[in-house]
Amino acid sequence: MASLLSSITGRKTASSPQKSPSKASSRPPLVARALSRRTTSGLSETQEQDRVVLDIGCRYIRAGFSGEATPLASVRMATKGMKRHWEGGRKTCNPVCMLEGEVGTLWGLDVRDCDTGVLDDTLELYLRQIYQRYLLVDSKTKKVILTESPLTPIHIKMAMARILFTYFQIPSITFISSPTAACVASGVRNGFVIDIGWQQTIITPVYDLRPLTPFIVRTGIAGNRLHRRVEYLLRNYGFPPLPPNSRAEDTEDFCQRGLICLPTTRIPSPKTTADEDFRSTYDSDTRTSDVEWTAPTTGERHMIPGWIRDAAVEIFFEGAEDEYQDNDARSLPQAVTHSLRKCSRDIRAQVTRNVILTGGCSNIPGIRTRIRSIVQSSLSKITGSADAGERVRVLETPNEAAWVGASLLGSMRVQGLFEITRGEWYEGVGVPDWTQFREIVGVEAEAKG
Repeated sequence: MASLLSSITGRKTASSPQKSPSKASSRPPLVARALSRRTTSGLSETQEQDRVVLDIGCRYIRAGFSGEATPLASVRMATKGMKRHWEGGRKTCNPVCMLEGEVGTLWGLDVRDCDTGVLDDTLELYLRQIYQRYLLVDSKTKKVILTESPLTPIHIKMAMARILFTYFQIPSITFISSPTAACVASGVRNGFVIDIGWQQTIITPVYDLRPLTPFIVRTGIAGNRLHRRVEYLLRNYGFPPLPPNSRAEDTEDFCQRGLICLPTTRIPSPKTTADEDFRSTYDSDTRTSDVEWTAPTTGERHMIPGWIRDAAVEIFFEGAEDEYQDNDARSLPQAVTHSLRKCSRDIRAQVTRNVILTGGCSNIPGIRTRIRSIVQSSLSKITGSADAGERVRVLETPNEAAWVGASLLGSMRVQGLFEITRGEWYEGVGVPDWTQFREIVGVEAEAKG
């Protein structure tokens, strides 16, 4: 464990002396101690050292304390249809308002159109809600561990740090790359992390707990496109059809409970044209059972054909070999092959032994088996050997694996390599850019020394 921490932080950790077990111990059991950490009056030394772990995405914010197995709060963004009037006439009415409204995204892929004022106000509102309703701690006394994607725009990370330091006056922020945290949560040093998010799918090889940013491959086929296809299928082939004015929560509920991924595709060459007849393409020799689904917002029951359940998920795997070379339309098999081709032979053999699937779409039944066959096929295609993918395995990890890994690192009292204090922030020290690793180390060394 000491070598694992030193590879992340670049520092040596001292191992605690082992104590001989006693026959009669007055200490309570481990579970009882864990449950009583936050129920006893007063602050113990362990509680004072706990850190707040944040995983801020474009649609959800996961928050909790270090050492916990799951986040205490998973707050969904609602940035559409909201209104708020500021008291005293200090500000005019803007898109940020009460924490009610339709599901939306906090930022898009093109951050040039992102309103900085709206972004800051929205982040402040949701973080204040998390601190006051769920964490119930004074933000000035707790350090923060922030896990984020290597491709998160610097503009967004600067806004996160600015809000936390300015409005919440936290002591420091430790930045941890989400692929590295996912590997820590899985208990491995090398991994092939596939993050199927809302706006994009990001594939990151991790070697010795270091994300190999030159080998990162992204594609725009992600949760939002799956959401749009499911909505189209439910409105055209459901019985009765989903009404046009249905809310996004209905489609999201079916995505979470009704979809299934087959081990292999049932058609030889899938197409993705907008005018295709999905019924004639996918409803041939289907063995997926029909389901009766109740829309959560209206309570209306719908009979959903079985072929819809697996046809929607095929959007991740559609596309011929020579088609869709653009990053926004590259299929998942093409992205996996492209990332593995970038890796050298020795690194490729190590990272593919631990395939880690994270993100909101990683819990679709059957998708892990499909991903394993894709990685095996890509390895055989690259190496020319049919036995190249025998050691490929897909680890069973939760979709919040990045938060769990950051929580585990925080419980070990690890002094992060990319830690910025409030004083350093006001002195001009910026946030880390994972794509410019050497420059970050130089900036931090200059600031520390």
